[in-house]
Amino acid sequence: MMVTRFHHVKDLPPPNAPNPTRNAQVTRLKEEGNKYFKQNNYAESIRFYTMAVDLSWSRPLWEPLAFQYVREELAPVLSNRSAAHLSLQNYVDAYVDAEMVTRLKREWSKGWFRKGKALVGLGRIEEAAEAFQTGLRFDHDSEELKKALAEIGHQ
Repeated sequence: MMVTRFHHVKDLPPPNAPNPTRNAQVTRLKEEGNKYFKQNNYAESIRFYTMAVDLSWSRPLWEPLAFQYVREELAPVLSNRSAAHLSLQNYVDAYVDAEMVTRLKREWSKGWFRKGKALVGLGRIEEAAEAFQTGLRFDHDSEELKKALAEIGHQ
């Protein structure tokens, strides 16, 4: 009886192999976003970064290492999208993306830098200082984080 039901199912999950096409598409979308970011076309860069995020999140969970791929793909894309939002002074959106980066890759100081910059934009200076200091715990030599702390009057 059960076999009869599955007989009509045409789209069973594929074999346990990652989809290299999806990885390449996410990378292409991120690079397109980077191109627009460098041209100061932040709205368009956000559009491409968002497409990359959506595509990465749509990865089937049965793919081997799906969560690892998502983590590695999403952290830089969300960090870049956060930077674009910062450039447009969309501080809440920048904060949300940066917060997600710090959760995906806690040890990556760039996420803490973006989070701190968004918090500065929101006027939450003490929280920004904490974010910058957390980033420095992971990257003691980051001039970017040290400069950001100095700019808000913290050392």
